[in-house]
Amino acid sequence: MIDAIITELCDIVEREKTRSYECERYFHSTHEAESVIREEVEELQEATQELTLLYKRLWGKVRRDAYIGIMVPYKMKQIALNAAAEAVQTAAMCDKLMDSTRKWEEMKKNGKTED
Repeated sequence: MIDAIITELCDIVEREKTRSYECERYFHSTHEAESVIREEVEELQEATQELTLLYKRLWGKVRRDAYIGIMVPYKMKQIALNAAAEAVQTAAMCDKLMDSTRKWEEMKKNGKTED
């Protein structure tokens, strides 16, 4: 099941990378790429931390055999989807960095510099 999800995610990552071309097809430098990737990773970490807090709330209710209701799992689902989107964006920017690196290596090999 996970393999099927990863296959679908690869298609989504590719579409996200293509969407990022609206700004620039390649990064201008490793510093720019690192900055963009750092932002995505930080957003993913924030979503994961928020999800963890809600999970602890859920677990606390389960341990006490308390009523759970739908709000906590609903919020967890929304945050998990947000985290998944951030993970997709992170993966897309990693792909974009790999593409940029290949381009830089090709330019160096051919003795060219970027305009």
